[in-house]
Amino acid sequence: MQTQKRLNRLSILILLAGYILLFGFSDVRAQRENIILANNDKKEIIKQMLTTEVLRYKKDESKYGRLPDGNLEIILSLENIEPDLVPKIKDVKFILLKNSEIYKRIEHTRVFGGVRYLSFSDFKIKGSKIIVSLDNTYKAKRGRAFVHSKSFEYEFRKVNGKWEGKLLREGGLIT
Repeated sequence: MQTQKRLNRLSILILLAGYILLFGFSDVRAQRENIILANNDKKEIIKQMLTTEVLRYKKDESKYGRLPDGNLEIILSLENIEPDLVPKIKDVKFILLKNSEIYKRIEHTRVFGGVRYLSFSDFKIKGSKIIVSLDNTYKAKRGRAFVHSKSFEYEFRKVNGKWEGKLLREGGLIT
């Protein structure tokens, strides 16, 4: 009888320990993997993405001899980012505008003109990763149904205290 009670108590302790190991530590692991994105982290990610896009843009424009002398001016939407997170990049001047200001510029372009701008998606936290897209969009003046957009979706992970990004997918849209 005494031995049976000990076995029952031991069984209960083993079940409890298993339950704690199974469910208790998985919560701790999930908390450790879920990150909080501070402004410094966001700034580093934005810099990497914009630097890559500027290099891509310069390469594309130089093929056609359309690369301007001096500073390259790029319109950057302030949707999903703050002005103080935008980096300084050599020979590039970012024109920071709200979406409403971008649409006003589109309306005030020539008849066959339009506006090219960059915009960021929301920064999505998925466990220990950040997923974010950068869109390079050209919109024609209203009345002309023309939009050309390239989207680059990246995944970032923090490795040894630095954010490392990789391109997940790239796509385009022409209407």
